[in-house]
Amino acid sequence: MKRFVYSLMLFVFVGLCFWGVNHKQQTLLDERRKLGPADLPLTDQMTPMVAFTTVALGGFRGIIADVMWVRAARLQEEGKYFELVQLADWITKLEPRFPEVWAFQAWNMTYNISVLFTTPEDRWRWVNHGIELLRDEGIPNNPASAKLYWELGWFYQHKIGQNLDQMHRYYKMQLAEEMGICLGGPSADYRMFKNVPRTEKEFLSDPNLKAFVSQLRELTLNPFTMEIFFDQEIMVKLKELNMEDTTLTQWLNFVRKQHIQKKLKLDLATMEELDGIYGPFDWRLPNAHAVYWAFKGLPYAKGYQQIELHRMIFQNMAEAFRGGRIRINEGIVSLSPNLQMMDNAEKAYEAAIEKFNDNTFDTGYKNFLGDAAVNLYAFGRIEEAKEKFEKLHELYPNELTKNGFERFIIQLSSEDDVSTMSQAEANGFVESNLYQGLYYYALGDNTRGAGYFRKARLIWKAYMEYRGNSVDFTERTGLAPIHIATKNAMERLRENLQRDQQIKDKERILKQAEGALSTELNPLIVK
Repeated sequence: MKRFVYSLMLFVFVGLCFWGVNHKQQTLLDERRKLGPADLPLTDQMTPMVAFTTVALGGFRGIIADVMWVRAARLQEEGKYFELVQLADWITKLEPRFPEVWAFQAWNMTYNISVLFTTPEDRWRWVNHGIELLRDEGIPNNPASAKLYWELGWFYQHKIGQNLDQMHRYYKMQLAEEMGICLGGPSADYRMFKNVPRTEKEFLSDPNLKAFVSQLRELTLNPFTMEIFFDQEIMVKLKELNMEDTTLTQWLNFVRKQHIQKKLKLDLATMEELDGIYGPFDWRLPNAHAVYWAFKGLPYAKGYQQIELHRMIFQNMAEAFRGGRIRINEGIVSLSPNLQMMDNAEKAYEAAIEKFNDNTFDTGYKNFLGDAAVNLYAFGRIEEAKEKFEKLHELYPNELTKNGFERFIIQLSSEDDVSTMSQAEANGFVESNLYQGLYYYALGDNTRGAGYFRKARLIWKAYMEYRGNSVDFTERTGLAPIHIATKNAMERLRENLQRDQQIKDKERILKQAEGALSTELNPLIVK
């Protein structure tokens, strides 16, 4: 009898506890709603499992999650990363509004698990999983978490953008190919997306488009996926359909827009806004995506978070200037300076310095002005280089600037010590000398042109020989073959000639420059 009474009392007590938790939880949720969208209890983005655990477990979710965090810390110490993935997934289901959980799991996939694999495809899969986790789940569940926007931007800036990972070139290639297909090139033509239907239903209301989709389905193809464009055999089949160009263009733009907005979670209006402020960006590059996610996080940033996000913006603007010109030749990714990004990178620095009193911003800006002067000089834009030097000397006078412009250029552009030269600097030195060589050949000064070619070859050779003792080091931080760098320099010269309206007889000049690549000069630019 006593056991029954005790059991009944315990049952009533537990029931009262659940009732109390449920009653108090509603009060807490009302308070959390006042804090902003990141703290709402349920959203349309929540998966059924997350919604279920949020409602069913109530306040006990935190206790269970804490126990799992202790277990997760132990697995982390033991290096059991795959077990950690599953455990962290359970924690995100229990605490979807806890940004640190998402950041922890995404970092684990992107940095810890990816490097356990030896093939670039496997590594990229895990890097991409980490990006998708933050982008597709973490941020939608915590839309006002500036931390998660910064974390996502960091993956693009550091993991893909830098050369610390052995497979970084493969990551850059994958991102460049996907964005190039989505946008039809390096930059977005936002006009072509303006009148694109918003839904499949609206798209299929056009009889011609509906007929085209039916033809695709007869070929057992999914008409609303970008995967079609990554398969050459499928592209051949598409050409055999002989549809009107207008129909093909409308279908292509619809699929592109759907992929950009639904798969990549990129807002075209925000991309257009960023191009207007900082661009035009080459959206095939990771730096553009880092700027995008930092910019998206700014409205929710408080205190030091604002500094972190602004720093991410101007750092990636500077990198877009130093290495924001991407070329893919013979399957090799090459990055070199993009001088068009210089002015907007400078504006990003100045805006951040004006807004915040942070000494580290000045250090970055000082280095940027020095790099700008050297790169402008290397590519023949002497007057602009002098302007940057004068600005540098006025704002940050130092031992390097006190001896004047020419001495400053000599000191900073010396190629003697290749051991301290970064990959971006070496790329800039090699391509700029090749560019100058082609330029002088185009003017008919073959002697000076050959001199610049020899100098480019010497820099390239010295830089690569310094890394020759380690295959991994060479693959990760090495330069593209010299003949590919020459192709990139030739493309740059061709683009600059087309852009300059004052130059006459461009075809003759180009032919003379191309003559520099004849067999008599092959020893200077051999593979």
